[in-house]
Amino acid sequence: MKKFLLVVVMSLLAVSAVLADSPCPTGTNWQTYLNFNTAVVKTCSIGNLDFSNFSFTTGGTNPTTASAVGVNTLTTPGDEGFNFNPAIGLAGSNLTEDVSFDYTVTAIHGVLITDLSLFFNGSVVNNPGGTGANTSVTETQLGGTCTPSCSVFSVTNPPTSLTKNVVFNSPVTSLQITKDVVASTGTNGQAAISIVVNDISNTPEPRLISLLVMALLAALGLSKKFKSVLG
Repeated sequence: MKKFLLVVVMSLLAVSAVLADSPCPTGTNWQTYLNFNTAVVKTCSIGNLDFSNFSFTTGGTNPTTASAVGVNTLTTPGDEGFNFNPAIGLAGSNLTEDVSFDYTVTAIHGVLITDLSLFFNGSVVNNPGGTGANTSVTETQLGGTCTPSCSVFSVTNPPTSLTKNVVFNSPVTSLQITKDVVASTGTNGQAAISIVVNDISNTPEPRLISLLVMALLAALGLSKKFKSVLG
């Protein structure tokens, strides 16, 4: 019986391995993710989340490139996501940099997305006689609802608000996320952003937990039955 159960488990693991996406690359840049759009397999995964439909735009007086935006993955189970480095460092007068990138995230392996967290390390300096230096990250998400609305939320400096968390009224299976990263030096200042963290929290679907418990109980019952028969 133990051998039979082992064969079943190994078979399920083998099937899962075949069906699983490639892990999302870490220690790389956003151009690597844009390349998924033209690859045979257009998605990658981090834990229980699938990512696809990557895009990138840039603007301002100091536009950048997708290859200049660093990307590391966050792999904590149930709290996966990305740590971006937009590598923004401006100093002078009336300089701006605007970076926007987006992607679709889909829950897999029977989990549901419950909330989003956003953090950045935007910093500003207004030099003598200067005003208006600012940094911000505005996130737009489609798919989750909150009360009050959380379709658009942001972190800023100034005013200093570096962290934001939104919890959905009901868990969802998929989100379309757009991040707009903006920095400006104002009339005579400095603005920098090197960390933008996006955590996407997820938990197992209650129905899946019930099925797993039932399957475990059934397996234990079957095992005991065989032991009594073989006595």
